[in-house]
Amino acid sequence: MMPLRVLTKRLPTRRLQAATLRALSTETPPAAATKEEAAEAAEPTPEELGNLAGVPISQATEAHRLKFFSFAKEQQDQLFPEGILRRMDEAFDLVGHRHIMLRDTTLQIISAMKDWETTKSSTIGAYLIDGERGTGKTFALHQIVQFARESNWVVLYIPNPRSWCTEAPYVMQSPYQEGKFDIDVYGVDLLEKFLHCHGDQLSKVTVRGKYGERYYPASKFDTKPKTYAEYKDEALTLRDIVVNGIREEELACQAVCDLKEELAQVTEFPVLIAIDDYNTWFQKTVFGYEGKNVEPEDISVIAALRNIGAKGYDESRKLKNGLFVAAVTENYPTKTHFKQQVDYRKLRATMRTYTPEELAAVVSYYNQVSFLHDKPTESQLAYFRLMTKSLPLHVFDRASFS
Repeated sequence: MMPLRVLTKRLPTRRLQAATLRALSTETPPAAATKEEAAEAAEPTPEELGNLAGVPISQATEAHRLKFFSFAKEQQDQLFPEGILRRMDEAFDLVGHRHIMLRDTTLQIISAMKDWETTKSSTIGAYLIDGERGTGKTFALHQIVQFARESNWVVLYIPNPRSWCTEAPYVMQSPYQEGKFDIDVYGVDLLEKFLHCHGDQLSKVTVRGKYGERYYPASKFDTKPKTYAEYKDEALTLRDIVVNGIREEELACQAVCDLKEELAQVTEFPVLIAIDDYNTWFQKTVFGYEGKNVEPEDISVIAALRNIGAKGYDESRKLKNGLFVAAVTENYPTKTHFKQQVDYRKLRATMRTYTPEELAAVVSYYNQVSFLHDKPTESQLAYFRLMTKSLPLHVFDRASFS
């Protein structure tokens, strides 16, 4: 490929950054003190935005197809306390900007969520994002979670489910479910992250199930009262379930299981359960107990959240007011492919290699943010497409060395 070193026109950075920050803010901007400040505060034109959406992902429409949406560093703690994929973070650092392109598969799911009151009655209730390695499945799920949390959905998000099978320090017999195992430290961590994002919403949702003396009103008592009589007539919220699970490690995993059952009945807010690397919950664990292997379905939280199985999506687990969205990974191949274990044909949302239109948009974005300093000719772009096979991972890797 010919060396590409023709510097393209740079963005009016100061003006664009100010507009982007205003778009992400929920506060009313102060009145400009001078004409100069007023001009600087003006919204950027489509020409100035170029490949950037210029609005939060929660405001995405069909018109923003193949546009790049911001994921500001300042948003990460608020929207993703669970953390993000290390490679994603490294990619952002290398590019020097934090944007993700809105592709067709992601747009399809987000569009259904955006018009949820209309679409929820006709949706099957679940999507499973698949595709070959490097097509951007995790990035797609990330955007879906970001959209949901920016749009006031309640989101239970598990970005690294494989850790429950291979990295946890131990499993212990569940004191609540016979034959099941808990990982209390992981249960507590999951609940803490969930509370961080959705504590206010959870306090507005009354518990629907009957749990006897298992949970107490956490806002009224710092520790569990000695007798059930002290709180048996108290109304509970979902926040109480979560806080109880955080305070009592032994209860944590059961609290996650009960929370999942409650989320299936929630109508006050739309609900999203999002799980990345979902197929790793159908592989072997590293655990054993009394000479027998502990399988993923033997772990209480995994059993509660495996909504898609050998017979497809389990309708008995369907969320009354929400979606179950999972993504698979090709990073951990096994003898038996996931397609042979799980029937997800009706739920399939596939991430593919870039179309010529998508590749052109990506290269144009790289030019715009000066990650790729040269604007390639048609023949150079064709060569680039040939060398990368239009696989998003290869496109990024090759651009980073150009």
